[in-house]
Amino acid sequence: MATSLSSVIHITFLDTKTTQRRFIIPSKSHRKFLTNSSKPTTPSDSPLTPPISDNKKNASLSDQLASLANTTLSTVPENQPKVLSKPKPTWVNPTKAKRPVLSQQRHKRFSVSYSPQMREFQRFAQRLNNCDLSSEEEFMSCLEEIPTTSSLSRENVLLVLNSLKPWQKTHKFFNWIKTKDLIPMETIFYNVTMKSLRFGRQFGIIEELAHQMIDNGIEMDNITYSTIISCAKKCNLFDKAVHWFEKMYKMGLMPDEVTFSAILDVYARLDEETSFETVKEEFKAIMSNAAVEVRRPFCNCLIDICRNKDLIERAHELLYLGTLYGFYPSLHNKTQYEWCLDVRTLSVGAALTALEEWMNTLATIVKREEALPDLLLAQTGTGAHKFAHGLNISFASHLRKLAAPFRQSEDKVGCFIATKEDLVSWVQSNLPSEFVAT
Repeated sequence: MATSLSSVIHITFLDTKTTQRRFIIPSKSHRKFLTNSSKPTTPSDSPLTPPISDNKKNASLSDQLASLANTTLSTVPENQPKVLSKPKPTWVNPTKAKRPVLSQQRHKRFSVSYSPQMREFQRFAQRLNNCDLSSEEEFMSCLEEIPTTSSLSRENVLLVLNSLKPWQKTHKFFNWIKTKDLIPMETIFYNVTMKSLRFGRQFGIIEELAHQMIDNGIEMDNITYSTIISCAKKCNLFDKAVHWFEKMYKMGLMPDEVTFSAILDVYARLDEETSFETVKEEFKAIMSNAAVEVRRPFCNCLIDICRNKDLIERAHELLYLGTLYGFYPSLHNKTQYEWCLDVRTLSVGAALTALEEWMNTLATIVKREEALPDLLLAQTGTGAHKFAHGLNISFASHLRKLAAPFRQSEDKVGCFIATKEDLVSWVQSNLPSEFVAT
């Protein structure tokens, strides 16, 4: 049988004033409760919470609340515990141990900017930037104020090189570090200095540094060549750009997209008439040096760059070579009743190029009155990835631009459909009358 509730509950609050308040709590009997507040008790007056034994950790909620019910709802007011303050309403699952907020492997990270040495070199770089560039003596005097050379490190040198402007100060500091032989020279020091010189269009100095690297056996990486070639293009030194691009290949390095973009722009400005056989041999040489798994993405990238540079014919040549060397084995699928163009493994530029090639091929088949299937499909793929979504949008836009007879499938996202009749009608309406098949 449940214990009867006493008519008066004494609750002690933290405030020191003694007041009496009446609260009416709705209940069956509408009992009145009297609260009496007095001076707070000291922490020593409050009973300590006993440690929870192992056998109580997995106890039920009712068992854990039993002691609370026996004291708070007791008929003897004197045995009630004193409440010191209102606790925060935090719920804890009684059946599970509370997880720590941070794992043991997680440590506090300090930014390098808080390092005393880094701060010293930041201030040093600022002093160099404030120096009068026209006064060689003043700048060299500032250089001698460099923080203790014993603390000079790779990170400190890079911090200063990246902080100095304009390029003249970067170059002077680089030469000073090299002359003093304070730290072994690395490729990255040259790369950072060259990038600063590129802003000033100082190709002559950049090329001089490149020859220094070769003479001193310092490795030139992809970034080094990319900086040299892009600077040559900026300075309209197209022959130099081609020279270093060819040198890059001889060193066995694969150009990145920035380098290819720069060199393609150079070729476009030179208006060189390169034969298809030359392109074929160069393409074969590039792909032979590339890992198998990157050949198709690399070819996609080249086609994208060509389209971005409005070199559409070259993009079609690259797609043909990629198909010839087996980079796109599933691009075309044919059955008796349908033909499918599958561009799911292609980039946007490569997919649009493949679509143009396919439409030209289909137009040729119609003109020759050769057999066609009843249905033609083009697949861009589906999925939540933003690339698949972007490819689908770009492909649909290009279809509208070509006024091609393909329409989005109502049943399958990323699939475009055209019938044989639609295709024949489209080809005939887009050809001069003398070329229309009868």
